[in-house]
Amino acid sequence: MEYTIYQPAPVLRPFIDLYFKISGQLSQSEMITLLPEGGINLFVNLGEEIQCIGFEKDIKHEDVLLVGPMMKSGIQILQDRILAFGVRFKPGGLSHFFKHDSLDKSVNLFHEFPRKDFPDLNKTLLDFSSYLDQFFLNRFSPPRHSILNYVSDIYQNIGLVKVESLADRNCVTVRQLERQFKQQVGLSPKQFLDLERFRKAYNLLSSRSETSIADIVWQCGYYDHAHMTNDFKRFTGQPPTSFILSHFSKKIASESP
Repeated sequence: MEYTIYQPAPVLRPFIDLYFKISGQLSQSEMITLLPEGGINLFVNLGEEIQCIGFEKDIKHEDVLLVGPMMKSGIQILQDRILAFGVRFKPGGLSHFFKHDSLDKSVNLFHEFPRKDFPDLNKTLLDFSSYLDQFFLNRFSPPRHSILNYVSDIYQNIGLVKVESLADRNCVTVRQLERQFKQQVGLSPKQFLDLERFRKAYNLLSSRSETSIADIVWQCGYYDHAHMTNDFKRFTGQPPTSFILSHFSKKIASESP
């Protein structure tokens, strides 16, 4: 199985994380563990049905889906002919191309996405990244109140910023901040802060660097090792070492900015 990542045009990168394509022919089924993440994905499956463990439904052949922010890990089982592609938006990025309902209704869910608003499948397969770049450039229409500056602030201060100080620094009330986050990301600011802290800890632990557990706890803003362990259990159902060392764990997720 081949998993290929394509970078969007530089002008689109503040809003779109990446394009991806999964293809191949499997002689036996393969399990993929997906990490929790705060971005939105648009996804189309042109291969065999994908079994999803930990989610409410499987992904059928020719499903076109909006995949909401994920506050838990899950498993996908791929088999036989694999052909799928998608677009991963940065948190808050989807709103710069599509009008949509509040994304807090999409947490941990797959929703059918209108085919008329999805990139043309044949054109995408013929000229993947060039066509997608042009498609999204033509659709670009930023919301009145973009939250990308708030998201950038969080990435630069993971584990070190509180919701109240985030609102103060960006000259909005906590209530306004929460409403905009739920609309454009799907999560509350506190949920997003906790998620990104977990992802930072996961990346540090799985990088096999010489950084000690105590240093990772400190860098990510946890009170102590037990606090970090509780976060891992909340997001993955397992303590850190069990999740990272699990023999079937195979992540399809970009590194946190």
